[in-house]
Order: sequence, then structure tokens, then C-alpha cells
Amino acid sequence: MPSDPAPPPRPEAVRNLLATGGLDEAAYSADDVRQWVANAEAMLADARRAEVSTHTAFILAYEAFYSLALAVLMHHRVRVREGRGHRATPGQLMVPLLDLEAALPGAGKVIVQAQTNRNTSTYERPFPPVSRRQVADLLRVVEVALPRARATLGLATPPEGT
Repeated sequence: MPSDPAPPPRPEAVRNLLATGGLDEAAYSADDVRQWVANAEAMLADARRAEVSTHTAFILAYEAFYSLALAVLMHHRVRVREGRGHRATPGQLMVPLLDLEAALPGAGKVIVQAQTNRNTSTYERPFPPVSRRQVADLLRVVEVALPRARATLGLATPPEGT
């Protein structure tokens, strides 16, 4: 079995969150990274299915994005510290770590809105109605983030149809 790749240089955003206690050091696991990406791909495929409700598609797209974020964080040998904001931090870090705004202007705004919808409904009150447009915007962010995450992680893009 090949050894783990050398850790990449840590971007400033990661170093800052480590220094302020928003992130903790983490051991690298190639198997976990691959599984998070596989989970993201499966959830993205399910979210795209026409027969899935808008609410379900939103949750699947959000969780797909979050899985990619966890894989990218592990690549940098960090994990989110539990506590307030522990679900928002990985998603927000994806914007600079994958340069999402350059690839898809407005991606950061879509991510923040998705996190607000998801977190408010989970911790404060029932899930508000989500529009098909919000789901489509989030799906587009995940579709753009996926190949960028794969490239960052050194994972080959799977052949079409797999």
C-alpha cells in the first residue's frame, strides 16, 4: 500500500483558523478522503434526480458539498473543532481553498445562504421552503467544486457514466 502523500503547504485561511482554534490538527486518511468524495458524488447524483423533492434535493446537495469540504480539510491535515459554526467553517473555507469565486462568481453567497437555511432549520425552527432555483444554484456550486476538489486531492476524474 502506498504511503500517504506529503502534506501540502497550508493556505493562510487554514493557518489562521488553526491559530485561533477554529480548526484542529488531524491525521490523514486516504481512505477517508476517497470515501468523502465518493459520498459527495453519490449524493450529487441523487440530488439531480427529477423525482426527488425540492427539500430532499437541497439536503443532498448541501451534504455533498459538506463531504467535499471534509475531504479537502483532511488533505490539509485539519478538522473542524466542534462547537458553534462547526458546520459553516468547512463550507466557507472551500471558497478560497478551491478558488470557487473565480470559477463561479457568487458561489460564496450561495454557500452562505445554503448554510443559513440548513443550520436554522436544524437548530432553530422547521425548514423553510426552498425554491428549485436555490437547489439549482447549490447543485451548480457542487458541480464546480467537485472537479476542483478532485484535482486538489490528486484524485483522477472517474470515466463518464460511472
